[in-house]
Amino acid sequence: MNPTNKGGLYGTLFATVVAGLILFFVYVGYQEIGGGHYLRGARALIYPVAFVVALVLHFLNKSRGKVGAAVAPAPAIEKDATSQASASSAPLQSRFNFGTIVFGAFSAISLLVCLAKGIVPIYLGESVLWAAVAWFWHKKSPWSDTATGTVLLCAVGVAAGEGFVLGRQWGGSSYTYLTQGDHHIRVNAAAGRTDVLAGSRGWEPISFDRKPAVIPADETRSIVLSNGSWKHDAYTAEQICLDVQNDSDYVLQQITINVSLNPRPPDVNCNPLKESLEGGCESVVLTGYTVNLLDVGKAGRFCGTAPRPFPTGATWTYGTGIMKGWKR
Repeated sequence: MNPTNKGGLYGTLFATVVAGLILFFVYVGYQEIGGGHYLRGARALIYPVAFVVALVLHFLNKSRGKVGAAVAPAPAIEKDATSQASASSAPLQSRFNFGTIVFGAFSAISLLVCLAKGIVPIYLGESVLWAAVAWFWHKKSPWSDTATGTVLLCAVGVAAGEGFVLGRQWGGSSYTYLTQGDHHIRVNAAAGRTDVLAGSRGWEPISFDRKPAVIPADETRSIVLSNGSWKHDAYTAEQICLDVQNDSDYVLQQITINVSLNPRPPDVNCNPLKESLEGGCESVVLTGYTVNLLDVGKAGRFCGTAPRPFPTGATWTYGTGIMKGWKR
């Protein structure tokens, strides 16, 4: 294989790898933003944006070079073997491939983070991307103030971004991502919380490593119940269901309501004071129906088994009791 064909093959391979990585980061960014994680989405999308900007700048610079060449062609210069030898040898003595070292370090750091977190795709993609850039820099060996400034700016930007991300993770938002069949799960060991990716609804909590706490009264005022129904179908017992909007600072696990019927069934023994204070005579525990646990800022429907079949012609009311969940 002659050098020209070899260079063309390397260029094609490099372009293919970069194109694949750009598409990968676009996909990851779209998934993260769709799940409500705008910071991670922006982090993934910054690579395609940077690539497009670099491509535009490259073609602009190339077009300016062509215009300059057409307007002012370079004059012929007599060959001087002595000056050529000194010119070719001088850069080799002072040139330090700063870009290859920096980008290679970025690749190694991203790979270590990827392995430490259990093969996270975005970190693996970053590692491959930085390795490709380091290889490109090694092959082309650009040596100019502009190239050095670009590398330094990139190094400072990446270091600042990684420092910010690590700072957020130190505060308890570090996740380990797992896959079980078709289910995508993430675990926050610091917060003791496990989430599952629920399609367009994004990440939803499914369990905590501690018992739920009683939600304080000032927080329960931010949990709104509406659209109540008391009915049954052919496959389940009679259910009482309510729509729930959780604007508290707690992930909601269950709600206790107290229900009353009018007219009151003869077998219900209820203290009028209790009914007045609690809003009902019979307690019903509602748990997630459309969701397992209701995250902060989310809405869902909670249901519980009714204490009796609904009497024909009766009406019912309810009052809220104890609510349980986990402080976010």
